[in-house]
Amino acid sequence: MVALADGTAELARIPVRVMVPEAGASYGAGFYVNTYDSDVVCDIPPERPEWGTLTWVGSTPSDSEVVFEFFTGDVLADLDSQVPVSVAYSGDPVVQTHVLDISDELWAAGSPMDSLFLRVRARLEGSTGGADTPIFQGWSVEFDCVPKE
Repeated sequence: MVALADGTAELARIPVRVMVPEAGASYGAGFYVNTYDSDVVCDIPPERPEWGTLTWVGSTPSDSEVVFEFFTGDVLADLDSQVPVSVAYSGDPVVQTHVLDISDELWAAGSPMDSLFLRVRARLEGSTGGADTPIFQGWSVEFDCVPKE
């Protein structure tokens, strides 16, 4: 995975390993996770992040699901002890681009929208019968650095 600023400047390159079952037609759950540290881009203080959009490409055939889980905190260790804000996608067999406003989801759940850290976990759930799995081609997260008092 590559983290970009302004869609062009490379901030980080993160190695990813994809695990494929060696045999069988049944697929369980798997996940991808990335933690964003706004301090890498924003001038903290006086700025704070304003978490923007998550754009992902994929599909959810049959009753398979992609569940996005969002964790926020001002200290990295806080992310490990939270109940996440979750948004599920299912029943869409066509690979396409999906856009989700992270701040809207955090606000609706009563979670802080300007925490310094954001962890995004995409949980991929196979179909009930185990024959179908989501197609997940990746995601990007956008955020702005906003002056705060």
